[in-house]
Amino acid sequence: MKNKSVLLITIILVILLAPRCSKDDLVLDQDYVTVSDLMKYCSKASCYKPVEWNGKEVKVKGHIHNYMLDNKKEKYWLIDIRNSNYIEIYVDSSCIDTIFNKITSSNNIMNMCYITGTLKSFEMETMFKCTVGCEILLHSADDIYFENKY
Repeated sequence: MKNKSVLLITIILVILLAPRCSKDDLVLDQDYVTVSDLMKYCSKASCYKPVEWNGKEVKVKGHIHNYMLDNKKEKYWLIDIRNSNYIEIYVDSSCIDTIFNKITSSNNIMNMCYITGTLKSFEMETMFKCTVGCEILLHSADDIYFENKY
């Protein structure tokens, strides 16, 4: 009888606590989130309404996509290599060359890239649907670093 009571209490606790473990409640500026989690979080916003996370600081991790190094050095793709989700990273015009040099000298497909920047929202409209997307603005070379995790 005692084992059944313990089992029942355990099941009730799991049911009550499980919803609080949701990834919907990302804390964008405390720990580095994956590109996929960030994209999922941002896509839940509604079109034609103000977006609560627009202009907020975010910390995100992924890999710089080598083939998307823009010739103008203004834009990069940060990719989640597990599923190919990506987010565009734009660079403030005051530090384009510094960041480009840091990326090209540090980037390796095996290196994890950590970025701190400002989230910007935009709306993508098709014939029958509107979705909200996000991109990140980098402000300085101190906002990006690489670490070999493998």
